[in-house]
Amino acid sequence: MSASPDNDFVREGLCSRTVRRPVTLMPDSPTLKRRWTLGTALALSHGTLAFALLVTVVLGAISLRRIDHYLRELRDDELGAIDEQQTLHRAMWAVEVAMRHAEDACARGAMEESVRPQLVSALQTLREKDQHVGPHVGTEMRRMGLRYESLAQAALANRACDVLREAPSRAARQALDERLTDLWIAQSFALHREIADREFRARSTGKRSLAIGVGLAAAVTILVAYLARWLSRSISRPLARIAKDATRLGRGDFAPIAPVEGPAEVAELADDLERMRHALAALDSLKEGFVASVSHELRTPLAKIREALSLLEDGTAGALEDRQRTLVGIARRACESQIQLVTNLLDLSRLRSGSVVRMLAEGSLADVIAEAIAAEREDAIARDIAITMSAPATPLVRTMDATLIERAVANLLRNAVQVSPPRSSVRVTVTTEAAPPSALKLPTGTGARWARIAIADEGPGVSEDVREKLFEPFVTKSTGGRVGVGLGLALTREVARAHGGDARLVDTPRGETGARFELWLPLVSAAPRESELARERQ
Repeated sequence: MSASPDNDFVREGLCSRTVRRPVTLMPDSPTLKRRWTLGTALALSHGTLAFALLVTVVLGAISLRRIDHYLRELRDDELGAIDEQQTLHRAMWAVEVAMRHAEDACARGAMEESVRPQLVSALQTLREKDQHVGPHVGTEMRRMGLRYESLAQAALANRACDVLREAPSRAARQALDERLTDLWIAQSFALHREIADREFRARSTGKRSLAIGVGLAAAVTILVAYLARWLSRSISRPLARIAKDATRLGRGDFAPIAPVEGPAEVAELADDLERMRHALAALDSLKEGFVASVSHELRTPLAKIREALSLLEDGTAGALEDRQRTLVGIARRACESQIQLVTNLLDLSRLRSGSVVRMLAEGSLADVIAEAIAAEREDAIARDIAITMSAPATPLVRTMDATLIERAVANLLRNAVQVSPPRSSVRVTVTTEAAPPSALKLPTGTGARWARIAIADEGPGVSEDVREKLFEPFVTKSTGGRVGVGLGLALTREVARAHGGDARLVDTPRGETGARFELWLPLVSAAPRESELARERQ
């Protein structure tokens, strides 16, 4: 089922120029959504901390002010009252002491006039203190002061020694002394209770302030942690998407870049990347159009050169010597190689532009593979390499573009032959499978069976640095032999995807050498689908 010499260029869809993908340039307009910027986010996060610190300082100041207020109340009220009571208490006790001294002097036989000055002085002091003390002294303390004053006046109004030595006077003075002592002790206990109460209120205020501060610190810590996490995610996620899209653009995948949510600066970066994508897609479209145009323009002169060389080799223009025939054969093979390159360029451009493959008729997949092996056998024999094929006895029939399938398989065989050492073999294994491997992400569950075309060589294998880009156009690898243009594997994958399947490189089993390629095709008349790369670019 190999194509005739003219069929390589006359097939429908290749004689006309390749359809170019429309590229819509993105207007240089800023993103419509501008919710917040990095400056706003940083101001919010740092402002929250500053606000929390300010609130903490204010709460601390309020607490200190309240504690100071309690201490001032204690100093002004309770301690002031104690000072006044102590002053009046000393004045009353001075009167009592003066009466005791006078009584003792009288008992020793002192004259009346010698004991009166001390008693008069104590009484005068008591009256002065009673006039200057404030309301904090209390009614009971003032009443006792009046009683001491009345006892002293009674002694001074009569014979002091006689009055002081009388039993009623002594009993009244003793009762008054006991009452004054009890009152002073009660006042001391009251002061202690008031101090304890004020201390408790101050501690309560401090504890409340501390509790509020701790609660505020915990709330602010949670809020700041949430803000930090939100800010980190809102920046890292869109940046990761942008980085992924940039990597995809670097691989030649020009699928649209979705808008990102995040800071204005990150959104502007996504806009710039989208504009760059449009520019690169336009350049890629121009490049493919140029390649397709050049390939299209080369087909006619190459076909004429091939026909002329065939006529010369056949002797139509006259008999050739052996040396001349050898040179013509070399030129014819070189021309065939260039025709094959131009054909691959045209087929790849047509498939990547989204053109639907023409399913001509149902055919035998095994026959197509056999034709591809026959086309490459001459080169394999020249290199002393054997090509073997193993296929099931059941016919593998499907609707397909047989020429494209043959070229896809021939490309894999050609690569395997070129990298294999002499006296080695290239094995072609065809099997039927219930479903493709999950790594290819092909549709399953349709009830269709799949054909797996595996091609294994004994060459040096595929290096790790080109594995991910192996099926991209114009990616070549040096294997010690001839380095191609890098279109064969790309065309093979596009042909497989256009027929509803895919191609992949599989790992070589441990202990073996060489590369393993697989071509997966569904064995039903599946609706042709556009190549994945062309679909992503639309």
